[in-house]
Amino acid sequence: YDSIALEAVVTRSDILQLQQLAAHVFIEDSVLDYILRIVGATRTEAEFRAGVSVRGGLALKHAVQARSLLEGRDFVVPEDVQALVGPVLAHRLTLVRPASDGMEERRLVVAALKRIVSSITPPV
Repeated sequence: YDSIALEAVVTRSDILQLQQLAAHVFIEDSVLDYILRIVGATRTEAEFRAGVSVRGGLALKHAVQARSLLEGRDFVVPEDVQALVGPVLAHRLTLVRPASDGMEERRLVVAALKRIVSSITPPV
């Protein structure tokens, strides 16, 4: 293979600084509760072998903080949570009845997550 010259778009220092900024993005208690209710609902969902772990819930919290920062806000809104539930949690869940292949399994998991999210009233 031919070598390709790549230029860094951001430095390690830039990434560390952005991580620190994201960690300080404000999450109102009602939005934290919303995350907890979604994560908790995965644990009682009959379609899943096991629900999302505490680490998975923390990953969702950190992801929504980062998304808020990228959207130019210093606070999280419920739409951040709704946008990232599938991308952050889907790979952490397996179905009780396995699907025919990995892509079908992911589609079914994401569909179940959407049902969970739509069944939980977001904070105002």
